Amino acid sequence: MLSKELINEFERKLNDFWTQEILHNDNFISMLNRREAGHGLANYIETKTQEELANISNNRYQLINETNKRSMGDFWIKEGTCNFYTPVNIKTGIKIGNPNIVTIDKIITSIDKRKIDSYYLFIIKFTKINRRWQVNICKILNLFNILDYVNFDLGPLQLMLNEHKLYSNINDIQHVDYDLKDILSKFCNLYSDRYQSFVTNRNERRNRYEYILNNFDGNKPIDQSKIKWKQQNLINEKIKILKVK
Repeated sequence: MLSKELINEFERKLNDFWTQEILHNDNFISMLNRREAGHGLANYIETKTQEELANISNNRYQLINETNKRSMGDFWIKEGTCNFYTPVNIKTGIKIGNPNIVTIDKIITSIDKRKIDSYYLFIIKFTKINRRWQVNICKILNLFNILDYVNFDLGPLQLMLNEHKLYSNINDIQHVDYDLKDILSKFCNLYSDRYQSFVTNRNERRNRYEYILNNFDGNKPIDQSKIKWKQQNLINEKIKILKVK
């Protein structure tokens, strides 16, 4: 795990850095003002964040990127005399939603293989108040400390951050120690709960389909009485448009 001292320093210096970017970088403001900032903004923030962390390191920590394009971290960090790197995932942007974090399979496997003991989210969010952009959130959180704010999608096995819930309580989050087996148990329970819900849902759907099949009457007339139609007749509207042209 990263030390609390380093986390506090990162939060302070990154907040200062991005505040200065807003004040002095017109290109960055233009990116924020775009209606669909998308991946371009995220890639810029990820790159500049890594550059700034490298600039202020003073050899107290090292940053590295994995060669695997599907790495579980945007970059990895090693502090002081620690002999292994920790994955870091940057969550940034303007909108609040449920962004993907990492697959539960990668997390469980990495814990089991003793590749990681923590997984950090660098959260950098921006907002516009009185027509001025400002840093809304600049927090560094260990995923293993915020599992109450994580959702899980069984289909792609993705863990997702419930940003609305997290940001409402973000100042109450504590950097606490934990037992990795307890963390592993929480991830396994998260999977099991979602799996049971999925199976129950699919069984109910299968039963409904079987009921429909067993009770289907093909002699009934077509009934569209419950369909709500738009008022215009599309053929007549098309004719009007052609006449105007």
